[in-house]
This record gives sequence, C-alpha cells and structure tokens, in this order.
Amino acid sequence: MSNEALFQVSVKGLIKNNKGDILLLHSTPDEVKQVSGTQGGCWDLPGGRAHVGETIKETLLREVAEETQISNLENLSFFMSTPTNVSVILDHSKSVDIILFAYTCTIPVNTEVQLGLEHDSYKWCSIAEARTLLAPNFPERFLNKVAELAMD
Repeated sequence: MSNEALFQVSVKGLIKNNKGDILLLHSTPDEVKQVSGTQGGCWDLPGGRAHVGETIKETLLREVAEETQISNLENLSFFMSTPTNVSVILDHSKSVDIILFAYTCTIPVNTEVQLGLEHDSYKWCSIAEARTLLAPNFPERFLNKVAELAMD
C-alpha cells in the first residue's frame, strides 16, 4: 500500500470590497456532507475544485461566477498554495485531500452578490472575523497569512 495521498485542486478567492472586507459564503448542510470532518453548514471563501483542462485562474473565475454571479473580479494576485486539512468524499470508500490555491482580488463598487444553490447566505466581514470563521476548515498557516492582510 502506498503512503501517497490522492489530491484535488481547489481554488479560492479572498475577495475584498472597497471597505477592505472579505466575502464569505455559508455552505448549505447538504453541500458540507461531501466534505469529511465538517458538520452542518460552514463559512467558506468563494471558489471550488478545478475541472480537467482548466487553469487555476479559469477555475477561480468559473467558481466565483457560479457561486456569486460575480464576473468582474479585478486585481487578481496569487496569495498562496497549501495542502488543507479537508478531504472530499468521492464515494463511500474513497476520499481525496485538497490542495488549495488562493488569490486575492477586488470587485468594483456596487457589485452585487447573488448566491447559487450551494450557499444559503453570505457576509462581508473584517479580516479578523474572516480568520475566525474560516478556522474550522483551513490550515493555520493559511489563516496566519490571511491575518497579515490586515497589515496591508
């Protein structure tokens, strides 16, 4: 048996508004059932898993548009990549770990969020609050780097 894990790529956006707040989406309980180690709904960043043949940026743009109807992201900048503490259940016997690629980006003033079916609410929150709400599903090294955004 190999000790090598299987991975999928997930791309997330740290989307800032003109006040410097970060957009968080609240996942529905049904959506969260596909992810091991989580229960009930949880707060997450917009984004999702890459499809075959997509670039990292294409994945981010597609996922953000699907989840929020935002199609005018600006100032995309690579933030970090890291293995996560989350596994996705593929079927009853298999799961894969997630490698996260995150980007910071902004949206124009007056851009509206319209949720898709995977989420039941959203909120704009301070970087400190975002760090707290994301803590159950993101590794500490990622959360620490998010906290550094407050210094920018």
